Amino acid sequence: MKRVKAVKMPAWLGFMFASRKSIKKTIYFDLKKEKKVCLHMIFVFFPLNIYLLDKDKKVIEIKQDLKPLHFYTSFKKAQYVIESPQKLNLRKGDRVTFI
Repeated sequence: MKRVKAVKMPAWLGFMFASRKSIKKTIYFDLKKEKKVCLHMIFVFFPLNIYLLDKDKKVIEIKQDLKPLHFYTSFKKAQYVIESPQKLNLRKGDRVTFI
């Protein structure tokens, strides 16, 4: 089990309009049930690394360096989304716990 230090955020907010201070943090969303995820980077002004987790908090999809002004739609259904400006030491199949 991998431990990820992350702050829980509302799914609609994420890093939109983030200040310089907050971009050092890793955040996550709980979508309450598994579903396809569509992310946009319209008001995010730096690249992000995205990790999608299923209901058991197992990494099912990774998208690294998602650029500003881009969109991303998941291939699989996810319940948790981790967004981080840094690359995390996670691979597909890893189970995650948030601290």
